[in-house]
Amino acid sequence: MILTIFNFLDIKNGPYKNHNLNRIAVLLEELSWQTGKFLPKTAQKLVNKNYFNFGLATKSAAILQKLMIDQGCTHEAGYCVATGTWKMSKKFGHHTIYSLPYDRFLENGKPVFENLNDKAKAAYATYLDYEKDRFGCKCHI
Repeated sequence: MILTIFNFLDIKNGPYKNHNLNRIAVLLEELSWQTGKFLPKTAQKLVNKNYFNFGLATKSAAILQKLMIDQGCTHEAGYCVATGTWKMSKKFGHHTIYSLPYDRFLENGKPVFENLNDKAKAAYATYLDYEKDRFGCKCHI
């Protein structure tokens, strides 16, 4: 599912002194806020937010998934702002639940992110159902 056009005035009022950091913060906040609308009703508890932003490598994902299951999580959500992270999330069994196209993420009527190095066209929200989906990497690391 693709979300409608966005024009964020909150970017200039973001929490950081750096304008580009505020752009990313607003993008991630929007992805996070919208997620609940797209998750299946069976999703009871998502990954604990204390584990976000650690920059953990691909090899640690399976360990983190086990930890989350042990803590009672039923689903996992991911926010992919680059093509590589989106592809990696799919290799780990995630399903794309919606996208926020970069040509619709606007500031003063102009796209915030253009001509990205990895040719990304959108940010994606993904999820994994621990009960229904086979988790762990479906690739050779």
